[in-house]
Amino acid sequence: MAGCVPRRSLRNRILIALLPFAAGVFHLQDVVYRSIGKTSWGVPTHPPSVPMSEAVPYAPEFGYIHNRHGYCEFYRCWPARGAVTRAVLVALDGMGSYAKQFHPIGQFLAPRDIAFFGLDLQGQGLSEGPRSDWALLPQIVDGVADLLRYLEQRYPDTPIYLLGESIGGPLAMQLAARRDRPRNLAGLVVASPELEPTRLSTKGPWNAVGTVLRQIPYFLFASKAPSVNIAGRQKLVARGPEVYHRSIRDPLQNNCVTLRTLVASLALIARSYELAKRTTIPTLVLQASCDKVNDPEAAASLLTCLATGDKELVYFAGAAHGLFYDPDTPEVLRVIGDWLESHLGRWQAPPEQCESLARITTSVVPVPPRESTSKETGRRKESR
Repeated sequence: MAGCVPRRSLRNRILIALLPFAAGVFHLQDVVYRSIGKTSWGVPTHPPSVPMSEAVPYAPEFGYIHNRHGYCEFYRCWPARGAVTRAVLVALDGMGSYAKQFHPIGQFLAPRDIAFFGLDLQGQGLSEGPRSDWALLPQIVDGVADLLRYLEQRYPDTPIYLLGESIGGPLAMQLAARRDRPRNLAGLVVASPELEPTRLSTKGPWNAVGTVLRQIPYFLFASKAPSVNIAGRQKLVARGPEVYHRSIRDPLQNNCVTLRTLVASLALIARSYELAKRTTIPTLVLQASCDKVNDPEAAASLLTCLATGDKELVYFAGAAHGLFYDPDTPEVLRVIGDWLESHLGRWQAPPEQCESLARITTSVVPVPPRESTSKETGRRKESR
């Protein structure tokens, strides 16, 4: 697309250029691992056992879907208050985190007759799968698609909008750019999308250099081992320290990931502008002006690259990366609500696609919740 110029720092251009080298190293490791029978790396595939009263303190409804790769994925839901659901918004979080933090969105939209769903991505929060393994990115995207198809059956002829925060922004764009996306996916919201990572830690560049040097043995010999602690980045996402302290105490927050996950995340970030060129649905970009995780000016480059003519960029002066736990959160919610309202009147249900619906029926089936998390009382829905 003419005028689409990715905003990349020299450091990030070098890292992106090294992605094929990293892929070659990982392929060689896989050959060695298979030859010696090495299969376990200490990465759990089930979430910690946390009571529902602690894991879902706000959501009036929660449930599971069974994705096409055999894992149970957990969602929280704030149904529309009225008799008719006018629209559905689905939110995805970033690496290591989960959807518990999105409850202000659900509380804001429910009285407006817009249902809100927060999905724990495969391997995060209460969802099953290798913990925060973004090397399985195609599976993660498939899991989101399976939830959207379930919602397409639950809310027929109702527009569905997708919201991605941080690295969840490029992830949502990847799904929106797919040819087989759900037929009633009507729009996209990306909040502080991670397009141009800036700081790796709060302790300065030399600490980052030391971290990289300590990871070299894992990169060469054990890239599937969870060796990278990303908890320090939580200090950068909010204006105060409370989010960091809350996250390191949260048993469902995964703060230790593999090098392969970081490489896969960087590869997704590297594709983000190409994904934008294939994004043809209405898109709202929300960007914190004081983002310490991502270069705020990259959002303007993203807006230029988006293929859709219906696009909007809103900056929030003084806000930090985490727009949904910030003093400006009420204003962020107002912008999202106004944008949804402005698009609801213009949306028309696309024609029925019988072949696609047949595939949907087989990919989403009822799955009971795990015993360790089902003993608490609460309103629960399961996919049908």
